[in-house]
Amino acid sequence: MADYEQQLLAIAQQIDDRWWLSEIALFAEHSLLAADREKARALLERRAKETLGSLPAAELHRRRWGWPYQLRQAEIAVPAPPRDAFWQSEVILKFDYLNWSPSPDAHLAYVPALDIEVLQPRAGRLEAAVATEIRSALERFGATASLEKLVRLARRSKLELAETSVTVRLPTPKERALRELEQDDEESSVLKQAAVELSSEPLAEAFEADAAVSQLAELLAGPSPRSVLLVGPAGVGKTAAVYQLVRERRRRGLAGAAFWATSGARLVAGMSGFGMWQERCRDLCREAAKKKAVVYLGNLIELAQVGQCISQSESIASFLRPYLVRGDLTAVTECTPEQLALLERDAPQLLQAFVTIRVEEPTRERGRLILERQAAASAARLDAAAIDVLDRLHRRYAGYSAYPGRPLRLLKNLCHDAPPGSVVSVADVTRAFSRVTGLPRRNMRGSGLPLLSAASTCHR
Repeated sequence: MADYEQQLLAIAQQIDDRWWLSEIALFAEHSLLAADREKARALLERRAKETLGSLPAAELHRRRWGWPYQLRQAEIAVPAPPRDAFWQSEVILKFDYLNWSPSPDAHLAYVPALDIEVLQPRAGRLEAAVATEIRSALERFGATASLEKLVRLARRSKLELAETSVTVRLPTPKERALRELEQDDEESSVLKQAAVELSSEPLAEAFEADAAVSQLAELLAGPSPRSVLLVGPAGVGKTAAVYQLVRERRRRGLAGAAFWATSGARLVAGMSGFGMWQERCRDLCREAAKKKAVVYLGNLIELAQVGQCISQSESIASFLRPYLVRGDLTAVTECTPEQLALLERDAPQLLQAFVTIRVEEPTRERGRLILERQAAASAARLDAAAIDVLDRLHRRYAGYSAYPGRPLRLLKNLCHDAPPGSVVSVADVTRAFSRVTGLPRRNMRGSGLPLLSAASTCHR
């Protein structure tokens, strides 16, 4: 970083003998209306200093004020419009303007009251050109036919100029070039466009998932990381295991790895032209390899179908397969056993790019422990009977869904909706279970296992 002194020219217009409209020459983005002229100028200097710190190097010289200047005045006569009973004679307006010459062939004038600039190659023609431009501006504003607008312009009684300077700490040319290179890389990052960085997201804790997390860490943290396919029923905790690994990445030997999450839908979003999603996937693989990132791709059956069309049979999964096999892309994906059977039939070569990890449904004891730990981590409290009823209701009447996904989701919703410090009772659990499943609450009372009527069971 180096100190750089920038010359400035402060312009202040007095309005109604009380207010000052202040600005800095060549800094059109900043202006300030205040009663105290000095405070207004000091504030504008700070703003100009902040602006200079963010400008490119080529722009700094253009904003530097270093030319001799003059303060001149143009007198404009505005004739009265015909057939106006209130406007009988012409009005004389005086406009102060700033005149300077950055080169022998360029003579400029700036009229602050109208915010116009005039450029003339010859100094002798500048005064006439200023008068012409002022008349044109008055006509554009509709002031030549309105006494009210002319009075507003006449309120600006005086124009004052003051030279000043500010000292700015600017990066050296090398530092500026490195910063611009980093910004270009940041703007062109495919990971940031089509994925989410899991390391910076608030991920929920997964309980009793140590087995799957350990296997994942062993395959991803080794000297030759392997891509992983998690296979298990929907709701068994495949995604939760990935999130838990991200939470424990330092303890699992993956402190230097970046974790990103995307999906087939996100990869093709906005890619309507031929070859566009392929280029995005190629850039994603290169960037992930450069950053040594682990990419969570979501459901594998989705990747095997997204991207296909009538004129193209290639999917995102088949496009990524060579990168996965070579190890250029380290990814984690998932599917259910039913989807795995389809993939074995339709794309057996795709499965060879992954190491398969089976995520089994927890035992009854571990499932109960998951519910208890989740309840303990919540603001609301559940008594033992409520957790027992929640567990047995799902095992008897919702056995079609894998454990612990559905009861855990119901438990989280119950704890979220309950006031802090309150106790979730058996009645609350029964009511919520009836609402999400559609089963009636008849006979679902008491501390034992709720029994539904035969009609209700048949209806289900």
